[in-house]
Amino acid sequence: MSLRRLTLAAVFAALSPFTQAQVLLGDIVGDSTGAFHGEAITPVGDIDHDGAQDFAVGAANHTHAGLIGAGRVIVYSGLSRNVLHVLDGQVAGGFFGQALDGGTDFDLDGVPDLLVGAPGEGAVRVYSGADFSLLFEKLAASGWGTRVAFAGDVNGDGRSEIAASHPWAAGFVGGAVGRVQLYSSLDGSTLHTWSGTPTSRLGWALAAVGDWDGDGTPDLAMGAPHHATLRGRVQVVSGATGAVLFTRDGSNFGDEMGSSLARIGDVDGDGKPDLAVGAAFELAPGNQSLGAVRVLRSGTGSELMLRRGVDPSGGFGSSVSAIGDVDRDGRGDILVSEPGNGPGAAYVVSGHSGATLWTGVWQIGSQGFGYSVAGLGDIDNDGWPEFAVGSPFTSPPGMTNAGTVWIWRAVVQQELVFPAGPGDTLLEVYGLPLESGNTADLFVTQAPPSAPAWMVVSTEFSLLQFKGGYIVPQLSSSILLLLATDGEGRLSVLDIPGGLGPAVIYLQLITADPSLPQGLDFSNAVQCWFLP
Repeated sequence: MSLRRLTLAAVFAALSPFTQAQVLLGDIVGDSTGAFHGEAITPVGDIDHDGAQDFAVGAANHTHAGLIGAGRVIVYSGLSRNVLHVLDGQVAGGFFGQALDGGTDFDLDGVPDLLVGAPGEGAVRVYSGADFSLLFEKLAASGWGTRVAFAGDVNGDGRSEIAASHPWAAGFVGGAVGRVQLYSSLDGSTLHTWSGTPTSRLGWALAAVGDWDGDGTPDLAMGAPHHATLRGRVQVVSGATGAVLFTRDGSNFGDEMGSSLARIGDVDGDGKPDLAVGAAFELAPGNQSLGAVRVLRSGTGSELMLRRGVDPSGGFGSSVSAIGDVDRDGRGDILVSEPGNGPGAAYVVSGHSGATLWTGVWQIGSQGFGYSVAGLGDIDNDGWPEFAVGSPFTSPPGMTNAGTVWIWRAVVQQELVFPAGPGDTLLEVYGLPLESGNTADLFVTQAPPSAPAWMVVSTEFSLLQFKGGYIVPQLSSSILLLLATDGEGRLSVLDIPGGLGPAVIYLQLITADPSLPQGLDFSNAVQCWFLP
């Protein structure tokens, strides 16, 4: 390996094996008893024009002005997590905010807008992201608006149509067949209606899937998890004609195929986003209801990936969301919930392989951790996606079922192989093993500000005691790179290229610090792996 290749590999390295180290950025707690804050979460795009993505949270059972269960939607700045706006339901029992979708510029003013379902009212509404005025309203029977989605421009008027469902809509026979309707953005007229089979609860899940059949018109996926004695079904239907383009049924009684749906990134490299489908109680070999999530190829529905849960009857796949490319392999990954029989869980799963990139388990009994999940995009402009996990039934002191939403940064961190000291400098590299085409990021924090620093890089491990600390990379075979921290003691190298291995690299930062007796601050050491 040439000197230049070794230098790049050292500075631009990432770990294998890696540490699943998503960073908890904070939580947002509901403000009142019984609010169910976090029942729905959606990214909404950059509403406040600060260059970062924002998000909205539904508290569908919120009570205000004496209106019990009227519901509330709170829009938050992604960058600061400050409240940008509050929208309140105006009908008791309206459950305003039980369903949300965002990020689509409905009125074509250059600002993304917000779609809200209020099934207790039978209402579907679109609010302006610019001033939160009402742009669209469709009123129907109670139950409509249980799920909502911006469906894309179906009728060619340049604006997205609106899809909404009523999973408990009754048919002539069979009870809750469920229905989905597609509304014109122009006048609210119904363009298509789809009905489920007896007791199927069609519309329990909805997802816009883009142009599935290649006819130039966006299409729609819908789940019916109680189809055929809870085997479940997922269908993709044509936005242009309403025809069914694809159907897949669960194989076993109780699988509940179609429990959740999400359009994710391109998993198979054909340039088209693919579809994640949850079957929350699917039977695994051994006859355990572990649940499962599949990735289906856009256009054909062929299975690209299958991942099963781990907790019997835990509901793995109850909620799924696109999360972006967490492992930097160029393919879309998936956020999956497993609300569980006890502590709920959420997972970040590789859309390509099904490997677990992160697991979060919250010790909150049966309070619904993972009831809702949402990829938020990059809300803090650090180059990595963030995600949210909702637990609408958590009970902070004095507020039963107020609900909580937790926000994480979705990163995968290499191993820290030796602690820092003296000093507090933290050296981190985020990303999976760097194959060709992958990237990672290097961050230094808590270092002395505006100070000269030396990155020590070697392919060999050592422990040389020096100036009150330890130098971990072998000095006799090392490269020293002269760097400098900024005014806040930070240093970063982003979009690190892969494909420079195979090699194992050790690196450590030593920074000048006159405040220490020895005059030097030693970071922790990092072990990094390269693949070809």
